[in-house]
Amino acid sequence: MRLNSLTGQNLLIIENIIEPTIYEYYLRLNSSDSVGVAQLFSEDGLLCPPFEKAICGRKAIARYLESEAKSLEACPKFGVVKALNDGSDLHQIRGYVKTSYFTVNVGWEIQLNSIKEITSVGIKLLAELQDLLALRRT
Repeated sequence: MRLNSLTGQNLLIIENIIEPTIYEYYLRLNSSDSVGVAQLFSEDGLLCPPFEKAICGRKAIARYLESEAKSLEACPKFGVVKALNDGSDLHQIRGYVKTSYFTVNVGWEIQLNSIKEITSVGIKLLAELQDLLALRRT
């Protein structure tokens, strides 16, 4: 993210990504707007965090984010978009997540249906085993 010198607000720029729903996802997530993030999902949308079972549905996603994602900052940097045969789009995005305890490289796979609702978000940690073990010790 970059700082807008005129307004003092963070500008989110993800190389190769122009879809507004993707930007809204990250902006709401970084604002700790759990309900707002969940509203971007389809009614039966899935959030698939690393090392956990998938969370299904807007209410469950909002509850999960409220308890688990309050103090994180998602910093997406670049991505690619693939059109799928069913009319949906898959956005594969790379960047990192910062918390008060650590920073880790992350990959997101965000699928949007034809009406631009999020049907799934898969989150993968892109770290070496020794990096993950070091996080556990701290």
